[in-house]
Amino acid sequence: MDMFGKHRTRLKRCGIVLLLLMLGNCAPTPTVTPPGILEPGGELWEQAEQLYRDGAITDAQPIFEQYVADFPDGSYAPAVLMRLGDIYSRLDRTDQSIAAYRRLVRDYPDSPPAADALIALMQTFYAVGDYQKAMEIASDIIQRPVSERHIYMTYSLLGDIHLAIDAPQDAIAFYTMAHDKASAEDKNKTVAKLKQAVRQLPPDDILTLLNRLRDDLPISYLLYQLALNAIEVKEYGDAIDALDELAARFPDHEYAPDALALIDELKTGYVFRQDLIGVLLPLSGPYRPYGVRALQGIELALFNHNQQPGALPIRLMVRDTAGDPGTTVELVQEMFTEQAALIIGPIITAEDAATEAEALGIPILTLSQKDGIPELGKFVFRNFLTPRMQVETMVTYAVQKLGLTRFAVLYPDENYGDTFMNLFWDQVVEQGGQVVGLESYPVDQTDFAAPVKKLVGLYYPLPAQFARMEPPAIGLDAVFLEETTPQHEPPPEENEDDGLKPPEDEGPKAIVDFEAVFLPDAPTTAGLIIPQLAYYDVHDVYLMGTNLWHSDRLLEMAGDYMEGALVAEGFYADSRFDHVRKFVADFESVYGQRPRFIEAVAFDTAGIALDTVDRSNNDFRSGLKRELLGLNNYAGVTGRTSFDETGEAEKQLTLLQIHRNRFTELDTFSLETAPVSPGFQTLGSSPSQGP
Repeated sequence: MDMFGKHRTRLKRCGIVLLLLMLGNCAPTPTVTPPGILEPGGELWEQAEQLYRDGAITDAQPIFEQYVADFPDGSYAPAVLMRLGDIYSRLDRTDQSIAAYRRLVRDYPDSPPAADALIALMQTFYAVGDYQKAMEIASDIIQRPVSERHIYMTYSLLGDIHLAIDAPQDAIAFYTMAHDKASAEDKNKTVAKLKQAVRQLPPDDILTLLNRLRDDLPISYLLYQLALNAIEVKEYGDAIDALDELAARFPDHEYAPDALALIDELKTGYVFRQDLIGVLLPLSGPYRPYGVRALQGIELALFNHNQQPGALPIRLMVRDTAGDPGTTVELVQEMFTEQAALIIGPIITAEDAATEAEALGIPILTLSQKDGIPELGKFVFRNFLTPRMQVETMVTYAVQKLGLTRFAVLYPDENYGDTFMNLFWDQVVEQGGQVVGLESYPVDQTDFAAPVKKLVGLYYPLPAQFARMEPPAIGLDAVFLEETTPQHEPPPEENEDDGLKPPEDEGPKAIVDFEAVFLPDAPTTAGLIIPQLAYYDVHDVYLMGTNLWHSDRLLEMAGDYMEGALVAEGFYADSRFDHVRKFVADFESVYGQRPRFIEAVAFDTAGIALDTVDRSNNDFRSGLKRELLGLNNYAGVTGRTSFDETGEAEKQLTLLQIHRNRFTELDTFSLETAPVSPGFQTLGSSPSQGP
């Protein structure tokens, strides 16, 4: 099918009829020069023409047809064929209409109506969606010595065709040429079509045309549309630049007054105060402890910033959301009205705040782990610890530093466990590894012998013929099904002895074909599971857990079985890095307690906001948004931070390893720190203490 074929079905039958009627009404009147003496057939012509002009086209039709049949070489023949083509079009007899026009052009190429017939042919093919043939007719018209009126109509129709085939750039070019040939009345019609084409242009195409075109007519409308597009995405600085150029270059343009009014509105309503930053936190209600802790980190960042020589003094506009969505939205509106540069927070009602901030065009740096926050808009950012960050940090270290390729996952069957399991699996596959074991357990379970035994192939009796076979690796395309007890086997009985390890000379051996086990659960649950892994001969493998594992309670419960375990953490107060130590010391001196993750990430977020606002030379918040997107490896106490194109933080988290019943910090930046070997041993032997 040619490039125009897909467009031929756009117009339904009733639409074609309506368009043809419209085109017929504006069809050129045929130029007829009858002889001084009425020739044979003259009476037929006059009779039919009168009926045609009176609107009785169905009565005129047979008389015109009789003339063509009786006087094919008569001097009225070109005019009669022109009338018949128009009548057939109005009666939805398109093929006959085309045949009449083609006969006129073929048999009477030099007659005055020939050019009119070509225009009518072009209009007919356009009306039925046959754009290729319409363009071929246009090429024929342009090569003929026709009037400027015909050239205007040809270019105008070419513009319509290119607009119909989604080529607005070409449509603009043809409308511009049509405008040059148009009468005063037709110029207005052409400008209306030109504006329609400009509105259909993608933003990048507008810039392309502005750099390419030299004609003032399209440039003026392109500048105005460029400004409107910029306003729509809240790029007010770009909008003002385009409007300024329009008003300066075209002071008498129809849009010049609108341009000046928009400039005034943007400059008075959308500028921001560089010395004011909004803060939204739950400072009352059930989430007050988190809000207070975050505010302490933000206040310390502000104090440090304002103490720097030459720094712009900035103040905070702190408001209490009380964890209420309605209150949060109202406070975002207040901060916009007060011209705050940007907003830090909130924690609990981040989705409501982000939605309103996006609508108003004010950058917001949320402190929320909730899914999908950055995707709410281009002005929405998130700087917080997310499951994806933790998984990426652990898997990258395990694969690139430790050389591990085979992993198992043991996880709780609920949202937290499901989320981490899926992210971990995806990340392992992305980095070239395999998930070779996967088991879940109910959240209310306290005896974990069953899922552990399933993980190592001890849960079900193994048929003798398969006893020596290795289990297949679980690849990317594997589908995990819920395990069920075989119909031919009775379910295992649960009693006091269930889960006890048989003597070494009895029963099958554990199949440990993985090098690491990921267990995304709370320390109290992980502390029950980890000893059972060792109990069932899972040893010399790495344990991997989420930031919840950074707990003394876990060390107390699992003890030496935790040796070598890896934990992703958002903040480590005992870090060896000087800037972290300084933050901890400053925080303790001011607030009398050690900071935790909430205080640390709020401190970093405020630092990013303060630095961005201080160094900005932008008059509008869209400039601040671009600068935040350009952030590159901000050296914060919660790790190096950048923002991706969606506004999601990309953080290089702290990776902790348990060594001699203590958490130690690994250097994930260079991957050069020597890792501790895993400490799982068989039951009854002493777990390794490492070097």
